[in-house]
Amino acid sequence: MKCFVCGSETPGEVCNQCVRTERNLFHKEWDYKEGFLMRKIESYRIDVSSYRISGTGMISNSDKGLNGRVDAFNHFVGNVDLVEKSPCNGKDALMIHYKNPNTQMERYIFLLSCDAEGGVKNAIEDAKKDLRIGSGVMPATAAMPTSAAAPAPAAAPMSADAQLKLNKLKVLLNSGILSQEEYEREKLKLGL
Repeated sequence: MKCFVCGSETPGEVCNQCVRTERNLFHKEWDYKEGFLMRKIESYRIDVSSYRISGTGMISNSDKGLNGRVDAFNHFVGNVDLVEKSPCNGKDALMIHYKNPNTQMERYIFLLSCDAEGGVKNAIEDAKKDLRIGSGVMPATAAMPTSAAAPAPAAAPMSADAQLKLNKLKVLLNSGILSQEEYEREKLKLGL
């Protein structure tokens, strides 16, 4: 599998090198109590970073939350399709729809009793905006609609190796490790 950020080979959706450069955009933890007699308590958590959404929530293959299980999740933020309030088994929940175009995996993550819809949505939109400005490797399913302006002229095709190096430089620039001047200087060294 290729890293969704820089395009290098990785066992997961985001490689370890890119994970080290990510920054946290949103974090929330809370307990959800269920049942009248037993009062079962589940701990939920949501983290949105510049590359990933992760945490603990109810994961289901159904948009209604049927046959869901509480488990940990960790996915590329660019593949988040939808964030909205949605009932799950008759309870209020924040639903995150995730769809990976490479593996055809589709998941619904329900965060029961989560009152942070605006914070989660804003953090995901900020992360997607940074990805579009930065590496440009964001999957097609996560691309935002653009205006109907005339298409820009096509650039000369770049080799896969050159594209990978450029993507890594963009990740370093977006994470603040490289300044704009250093980025341009490194780009020139690569002949890009």
